Amino acid sequence: MIFKKLFKPKWQHKDPAVRAQALQQLTDEHILNEIARKDVEVNVRRKALEKMASFSAWVQAMEHESDQHLKKVAIEKIKLAVLNSNANSIKVTDAQKNTFFETCKQNSLIEDVIRHSADTELRLKLLKRLNKENLLADLIFRESEQEISQYCFDSMEHRYKDDLKLLEKIANKAANHNIQQQAQVLLTKFKAELQHPVELKKELTLILSKLLALKDKQDFLIVEAANEELVNQWQQKQKAFACLSQAEQTSFKQKYDDILVKVESAKDVLKQSYLEQKAVQDAIVKREETIKQAKAQLQHIDSKVSGAIENSQDESHNDILVLIEQAKTELEQSHETGREIEALFHELNLYHNNVQHLDEFFEQVSQATRHLTQLTQMQIPTTVSEYDEVQAELTQWHKTWKQNQKRMLFALPEAIATSAETQIKEWREAIKSIELEQSKQTKRLFAKLRELKSLIRSGKYNAAFGLYRKINEWNDELSQVNKAKFEHELASINEQIADLEDWKAYIGLPRKRELLEEMQALVDQPLSDLQAQANKVKFARHTWLLLGNVESEENTHLNAKFDELTEQAFAPCRAFYAELEQQRKDNLLKKQQLIEQAVQLLNNSNESTADFNQIGKHLYQLQNDWRTVGPVDKKIYKSINEQFYETIEPIKSKVHDYQQQNEQKKLALINQAKTKIAECDDLNEVSETLKSLQTQWKSIGFAGKRKENKLWTQFRAINDDVFKQKQMNYENSKVEKAQAFEQQTNVLKQLESEINAGSLDYASLTEQINAIDLSDLNKNQQIKLSKWQNKLLNMLSKAKNQQKQAKEIQAHTQLFELLSEITASTKEHELDLDKLSSTIQNPDWVQAIRFGAQVNAGDNKDQQAELTTQIEIVQNVPTPELFQTQRMQLQMKMLSEKMNSGSYQAADEMLLIWLKLGLIDLDRELLERTKVAFTQQ
Repeated sequence: MIFKKLFKPKWQHKDPAVRAQALQQLTDEHILNEIARKDVEVNVRRKALEKMASFSAWVQAMEHESDQHLKKVAIEKIKLAVLNSNANSIKVTDAQKNTFFETCKQNSLIEDVIRHSADTELRLKLLKRLNKENLLADLIFRESEQEISQYCFDSMEHRYKDDLKLLEKIANKAANHNIQQQAQVLLTKFKAELQHPVELKKELTLILSKLLALKDKQDFLIVEAANEELVNQWQQKQKAFACLSQAEQTSFKQKYDDILVKVESAKDVLKQSYLEQKAVQDAIVKREETIKQAKAQLQHIDSKVSGAIENSQDESHNDILVLIEQAKTELEQSHETGREIEALFHELNLYHNNVQHLDEFFEQVSQATRHLTQLTQMQIPTTVSEYDEVQAELTQWHKTWKQNQKRMLFALPEAIATSAETQIKEWREAIKSIELEQSKQTKRLFAKLRELKSLIRSGKYNAAFGLYRKINEWNDELSQVNKAKFEHELASINEQIADLEDWKAYIGLPRKRELLEEMQALVDQPLSDLQAQANKVKFARHTWLLLGNVESEENTHLNAKFDELTEQAFAPCRAFYAELEQQRKDNLLKKQQLIEQAVQLLNNSNESTADFNQIGKHLYQLQNDWRTVGPVDKKIYKSINEQFYETIEPIKSKVHDYQQQNEQKKLALINQAKTKIAECDDLNEVSETLKSLQTQWKSIGFAGKRKENKLWTQFRAINDDVFKQKQMNYENSKVEKAQAFEQQTNVLKQLESEINAGSLDYASLTEQINAIDLSDLNKNQQIKLSKWQNKLLNMLSKAKNQQKQAKEIQAHTQLFELLSEITASTKEHELDLDKLSSTIQNPDWVQAIRFGAQVNAGDNKDQQAELTTQIEIVQNVPTPELFQTQRMQLQMKMLSEKMNSGSYQAADEMLLIWLKLGLIDLDRELLERTKVAFTQQ
């Protein structure tokens, strides 16, 4: 035995490196083939294969090699040989190729040959054998060779009708231009076949929906026109019914007949109502036309009367009477009745009577003209004192004016009436601010009087005297009319203050000292408002007198000092009236400047590029500025006013015309909006139209203060109704999505509960999870449920992996139990291999055990021990303490191999090698350690 081991050839040496080196000297194909098949070291087996450079040997390695890396090398070598690569040294005949591919099960290799071989015949043969749709589809996009691409395209034809996206992709991206054209022809054909009945059903459904909607509309004319149009559309579509199934044709025809009956019934009711309403409307229109005509005749009579006044023509009386009689006759012949008609008759009769007294009306007009001239000559007040001067006269003027208006036989001529309205309005606006300020001061004075009474009752006399002085100041600021309101109450307060005079000696001197300080402050720092300073000096004198005299030298000194200071404080006020005169001159200059601006604005308004929006704003500002300018000399007040208003009148007229045009444009937009809403049932289309109209609205200029807000309110109400309905539809859609979300959530909950309960029907559960439709949900809901779907799929995958792992552990447990039985009861050459083959299902294990049954484990004990430790490392199982040093060394070696090759052997690959190292006299400890490594969870 010793000599046998001593004279072993080197290719059988225990050291793999020696065996690999010995292969360089071997030429025996049989021995090399045995080494390639049976050597336990992967590197040795690979060198043997490379030494032989035999196609059949590499094929055998590909089919039976347990090492995955070497198996991949074998596949690559075979692929290079079959493809006749220059980088390959293996020679292969066509017969070997054919024999190999007849039995080859490596689909990935076959695919590579199909993709890269230059042999068209071989490629077609392999394509037909493999018949893999994914490959066929991929080659269509990559292969430009006509025969191959045509075969692939034809082989996929059964999918095109059901997968138009694939056909469209081929039409756009196929490598062969002919295939692209064929795909485009098929795509057009299939799309037309699929789309025609779908489009027809959509159009028919839309027509039926519109027809059905007509029964709920209330406008007969709209319903009549729409019904006729829709019936014509239906008759046109009926010609294409052949593409629908018989059941669909019958269903559509039945629906059409049912809806048509309903619409006709509703239309009959609307027609009767329409005819009744039309008769009423025609009567109303006729009545309104009669009234309008009568009022126009009254206006014509008014103009005749005005003409008679202007021209002083007495002979026109008869003409006016004839016009009145004609108007009455026409009104009688209309046979209309009612209050308005009676009022018109009354007015015509009144005109008939008043025309008899035209001379009297002439005098009334003259009197009104003179009265209006009086108002023109009155100076518009800018201060309270001026307001007091004209208030009584103005009140009397208004009273007289109203009385005269009531007695007028006819309305004033338009020119006089317009002039009167303008001047009265100007006066009202001018005194409005004064009256508002007077109202505010009146309210304040009422409150302070109550406060003063409270101070007197509470004994707070110093505060009462101070407030009393302020009350007198505020009272001086009031107009005479408002002063009269407080006259009685102030008299009562004065009596109470007089009762406090007994306290003057006590409080007089300190208060006089305060007054001296106030006067000194006025002298040192005069007020900017000299009128206010004069009032303050006046009030100080009044207060000083109220304090009275006290018999003392200090009082005499204080009196003298007070006289001196008040004289000094009042000195600037003497120039006050001179300054007022200068202010009137300045105001005149300001008004002249405003007139110049008005002339410039008039010139601008005559230009073709005039912007009347801006001109209107400037005009409004000019009028405001004119009103805010203070008074001017009374002699030129009327002339300068006339000059200003004559200048701006043409501008006002042009701005007015421009605003009327804008009004008509905006009314047109409102009508467009109403028409669109009436004619279109698609809210999205209506809302887009309204948005466009809103943009147009913004581009149109101002329509006038009175009209703009009314027009905008009307236009906005139309918009609000549509967008409110659109919002309601959105809310309804939101509710539907919420319901769909809840429904799909419940489905996912049910599936999750089944998975948690341990259901093992993975295919069914996976199909149910993937079948959940999220298209009816919003984006956030889709994201949430999609994550949930992925979570459930991961749970299924994890459960499936756990089940697979349990099966693998069970198989390994069965393997090692059988190995224990066999190795415990078997001596050399007595292994029951038939029992092993019938029990173990894994053919690689059976082959390895058959090989190991012929090898004495004692000869390879060290290798088997190292391999056992490597398996423990890969399986992350503890190694006995005795072998910890070996484990650390092997870990470093395996780490180095991984860094060089990118990976190390899997545990199952190591197990096959471990079995081949020998089962005869197998070490029981190694067997147990290996068993633990594969069966421990």
